[in-house]
Amino acid sequence: MYQSMYGKVQNFDAVAEFDYSLFIVWEDAKEFIDDIREKLNERFNLLLDASVEWSDKYFIENACRLYEIPINDTDKVNVDILNKIGTPKFHLFMIQDVEPHYTYLPSVSGKVELSNTAVVAAKYEFREWVKAKTGKSFSIHSTNNISEFHFQAPLLLGLNLYEKIINNEKQLVKTLQKDLEGAGSWNSYKELFDILNVTTNYLVQRSFETLPFKNEELDIDFLTDSYQRLASAIGCKQDKKHPYKGVANIENNRISIDMRYVGDNYYNTIWSERMLRRKINCNGVFTPRIDDFFFSLLFHCKVQKASVKEKYITQLNDIAKILDFDWFNKGLLKDDLQIAKLLNGYYRSEGYFFELPIDREVYTNKKIAVHLPQRHHGKKLFSFKNTLKSILVKFARKVLSNSAYKKLVSTYKKF
Repeated sequence: MYQSMYGKVQNFDAVAEFDYSLFIVWEDAKEFIDDIREKLNERFNLLLDASVEWSDKYFIENACRLYEIPINDTDKVNVDILNKIGTPKFHLFMIQDVEPHYTYLPSVSGKVELSNTAVVAAKYEFREWVKAKTGKSFSIHSTNNISEFHFQAPLLLGLNLYEKIINNEKQLVKTLQKDLEGAGSWNSYKELFDILNVTTNYLVQRSFETLPFKNEELDIDFLTDSYQRLASAIGCKQDKKHPYKGVANIENNRISIDMRYVGDNYYNTIWSERMLRRKINCNGVFTPRIDDFFFSLLFHCKVQKASVKEKYITQLNDIAKILDFDWFNKGLLKDDLQIAKLLNGYYRSEGYFFELPIDREVYTNKKIAVHLPQRHHGKKLFSFKNTLKSILVKFARKVLSNSAYKKLVSTYKKF
């Protein structure tokens, strides 16, 4: 029945005409390099065949970032990854698939994701060769889909070599002695954003006017669909309790990084997705479209902050003039009820609703938030009981041990 309805599904919307993948042969599988090369040549176009060596200094950091694991999580790295990799020396193949076929496949990590079936089949075949000889199960790595490829390849190869290869410029590179891009620190903001533009789906929420040339505030507020991929691309040292926050070294400065993401309720989920889909490129940095910038900045200033910065007042006023918002003037920012009506109208017209963000450290102006559309009608978002519990949990986080705090939170969720 469904065959007649849908016909033969080929690629969903996962790939273009060509697909690319990486295969990495770690230390325990190095004796199979020649056999793997021969097998890859039978099915794919082999674009790069090179040995790579990372430095000892950034070995752990490189491994974490490649596998999208927080850099701070050294125990997990030692157990789950270093046993696979072995040493900082490995062999790298890059292939092109001119007849890609995609479907949803389960991975070892438990993800069920769109994957190139020929690439996954080749990886599993190579792993079986190695396991039969050495007993090692995961000494071969590959990118399973085009998104993962465009994340890993620029970091491994550098932007220049990556672009030359995918633009079909023949390369004779046989050895690469380099860490992942940005290992340890980034020399410039431009260097960072050039990499982010091809590896991740992000936008900078605000204070992007001087990027990628300078950043006087020494912080960057991102919105993304995957905070871990973004953090790994940056090489961000993530906070263990709040992994969507961290720090990075850029231009010899310690920069605070906030990574708001789709589904964290910092913004409504639908709004977050739309902002990312219709973002614009401004001087090599992705930023919100001007209308999204206005309303997200207004929401941030009046709902997520106790007071409005002077520079944001000027920005909102200037953007309102550009957009012909004759109903807006900066005097409105002093009137919470009027702002509540405006944001309520905007939310209703766009089909958005307000929920408390996952990050409970984000301030909420209840005088405005209570007037915004909510998902669960009839449920009091700001009841005295919930407010009291929130205060107690924040206090407990400061004074209790980690285990005692987790026990309290578990009890909190039952009420």
